[in-house]
Amino acid sequence: MIMIADLLINKKIYAIKRSMRRLYPLILAGVILITFFVSLKGGFVYDDHFQLENNPYIKDFSHLKLLITKDVWYFSPETKSNNYRPVHMLTYLFIYFVFGPNPLAYHAVNLMVHLIVVLLLYRVFLKYVEGLSAFLGALLFAVHPIHVESIAWIGGITDLLCAVFLLSSLLLFFNGKTYMSLIPFGFALWSKEIAVMFPALILADQWLFRRNSKDQTRRWFIGAILLIAIYSGMRIFALGTIVRRNAVSNNFFAQAYSAVVFAGMYIQKLLAPIQLNAFYDFHIPHGVTDSVPAIILLLIFVMLGWILRRNRILIFGLLWFIIFLLPALVVSGVSPVLFAERYLYLPSAGAALAAVSFRMRSRTMLLMFVLVIVYAIVSFNRSRIWHDDLALWADTIQKSPGSATVNYNLATAYMKTNR
Repeated sequence: MIMIADLLINKKIYAIKRSMRRLYPLILAGVILITFFVSLKGGFVYDDHFQLENNPYIKDFSHLKLLITKDVWYFSPETKSNNYRPVHMLTYLFIYFVFGPNPLAYHAVNLMVHLIVVLLLYRVFLKYVEGLSAFLGALLFAVHPIHVESIAWIGGITDLLCAVFLLSSLLLFFNGKTYMSLIPFGFALWSKEIAVMFPALILADQWLFRRNSKDQTRRWFIGAILLIAIYSGMRIFALGTIVRRNAVSNNFFAQAYSAVVFAGMYIQKLLAPIQLNAFYDFHIPHGVTDSVPAIILLLIFVMLGWILRRNRILIFGLLWFIIFLLPALVVSGVSPVLFAERYLYLPSAGAALAAVSFRMRSRTMLLMFVLVIVYAIVSFNRSRIWHDDLALWADTIQKSPGSATVNYNLATAYMKTNR
């Protein structure tokens, strides 16, 4: 009788868990909408004025060929860019075709794409951890304040699009659909350059979990290499080279040192998302005094990974974080923007998985939920900063008062509002 009673109780618990799992996607959607709905009231800010309002190529289909074969700043000949992202420009074209120059439409698309990213990420996490842990990991990612720039700024859609396609590719690969998985990977490449790191993530998964057969993995990599080759050819055609050098410093040791410092700073921002800034006025570091906290944090991060190396899910999460963060650490060679919060969008998904890779106890879950609430409040308030140029640059100048760019943008915003 006791065994029968235990069996019935276990069945009831299992049924409750299944019912809750069905609610998780709805809860995720609800939390995202509540946290970021304020971004729908925003207008065009920052580069949106150039890439949307003043870009003639996205306003009709007569320039379709140029959107596919040129860089995103082709409409502005004086601006040299490393960004070859046809999916980004085509997205703008279709939104403009349907809704015209209405910022609400663009913000709504950003919010919708972020929602899809979170739901896909939840599905991916289920491949590694049980339902509640996957839900908490996706929830942490969904409301993390470091993502506000990618969601509340229309120009941040590149990270969102790239993430949607990469997560779709990953799920298809997990399900044995080797060749189908390559289709979204191709779209990811045409969304943002960071997608070239995706094969390294597949390799990490196969190394740790051996999820797919060697033959499936081999076929996928052959297809991926072919896609990257095609992408590289189109990129060279568009830019005239694979990468335009835009180095802030040509000193290898200075750039290597910067990479270490920036890695520590990214970890710092991920763990404590305070003093968020739309424009970090950084220079290549030359001394160690101001960099000590970031370097210490990086060393602690590495040591913890080594101590807990038997936890394969944790290791995979950390590898995910590192793989997609690497391009942001060497960005000083190709971009004048040395440090940006949007660079953490894809890497932070790995950090979220690492955070829920441990056994969930009651206190841990309570801490997670408290953290989610705090993050959601910070994200809600931060989203309001991206409402218009005046609000954005008035906030930014408090954190980067010495930046000529920020001062110029704030002065321009004041002029536009006759203040």
